[in-house]
Amino acid sequence: MLADLSIARGNLRLQCEQELRGKLMKLRQSYVECARAPDELERILMTAVSSMLVLARTLLRLGGGDPSGGADAVFTRTHVRFGASTASLRKAWQMKRGEIRLAGSGLETLYQEVLEEVQGLARVVDGLAR
Repeated sequence: MLADLSIARGNLRLQCEQELRGKLMKLRQSYVECARAPDELERILMTAVSSMLVLARTLLRLGGGDPSGGADAVFTRTHVRFGASTASLRKAWQMKRGEIRLAGSGLETLYQEVLEEVQGLARVVDGLAR
């Protein structure tokens, strides 16, 4: 039943753009709110990176790329296909999986870099044909 569902490309692009811009706003807002509790940055980042994986897959679909595979492959293909940096998103995913640990200024730097990458992906989707 869901396999027969057809979503217009323009609608998918618009939804992706709205989701990216909403995620960007939420990340900025959370950063300001966590100024007094930096340990919360990690929790927020771990939640955000899962959503960003879904949105990167959607961008690949919209751009004619292959959205399959694991997070590293998806973020790498997103970088290659659109020229947008995704290195910090990959690093945040590694944190989520427990492969690396960051704290203090390293975590804050990663958060800022992820913000920049989400902003870059929002520019990418904005530039896609409507």
